[in-house]
Amino acid sequence: GGGGGEGSDGWKGRWGEPREEHQVSWSSDSKSGAVERDKVFVGGLQAHHREDDVRKHFSYYGRIKNVHMKLNFCFVCFESESDVRKVLKDYDSHKVGDKWIEVRAFGRFSSAGPGVPIQKDRIFVGGLDKAHATPEKLRAHFEQYGPIAEVDLKNDRGFGFILFKSGSGVQLALWDHSKHFIDGKWVDTQPCVEKGKGKDGDKGDGKGKGDKGGSGKGKGDKGGSGKGKGDKGGSGKGKGDK
Repeated sequence: GGGGGEGSDGWKGRWGEPREEHQVSWSSDSKSGAVERDKVFVGGLQAHHREDDVRKHFSYYGRIKNVHMKLNFCFVCFESESDVRKVLKDYDSHKVGDKWIEVRAFGRFSSAGPGVPIQKDRIFVGGLDKAHATPEKLRAHFEQYGPIAEVDLKNDRGFGFILFKSGSGVQLALWDHSKHFIDGKWVDTQPCVEKGKGKDGDKGDGKGKGDKGGSGKGKGDKGGSGKGKGDKGGSGKGKGDK
C-alpha cells in the first residue's frame, strides 16, 4: 500500500526525526524561479572529457543552446524544454564514453545545490495540508513521473517522502517544481541530500537549510535524510553558476 513506513520507529530509522525548531511555513514565493527548465546539471565527468564529448552525447536529444564546462561537471542548456524532459527521463542510462554521468534538473533548491550528492530515488515533499493529505493522494499525483516504490507521510508535520523505483522519477518531479498542487495547495519538492553530505559537510538527519531566500525545510539542518544508495558515478563538485 501507499502508506508503508508510517510507523514511528520505522520512520525514524529510515528518515531521521525532524527537529521542531526548523519547522517553517511554506509560501508560494518558494516556487518562483527555482528551476531553469531548459537547463541540466551534468556531474561525474572525467578530466579528459571535453565540450565536444558532451555535445555529441546530448545532441541526440535536441538542439543545444550552450554548454558551460567546469571541473568534473558542466551545465547544458537546450533550445526546447521538451528536450530536457527526454534527457531527464533517461537518467539511468547517460554515459560519456563508458562512464555513467549524472544528469539532474537544474534548480536553486534550498536543500541541495548543484553537485551536492543526493539520494537518487527519493524526494522530500513539504507544505502538505495536514488535515487532508494522504499517502494515496501523494501517490496519485507523483506516479505521473514514474513508478513509485513507497510513500512515507508524516501527517502531523505536513511533509513526506516519495521513493521512486528509478532516478528519472525524482528528476522529472523536481523539474516540475512549480507545478505540484495537492488539495488545491502548492507543495514544495526538494532533493534529499545523502546522509552526512549537506552543504557544509556536517552530519545530520535533515534536508539542509534554506538559502538565498528559499524556505528552510522542517527536517533538521545541513544533513541528508535517510540513507542514500551507493553512487554509480561521481556527481561533480561545485555550486554551479550564479
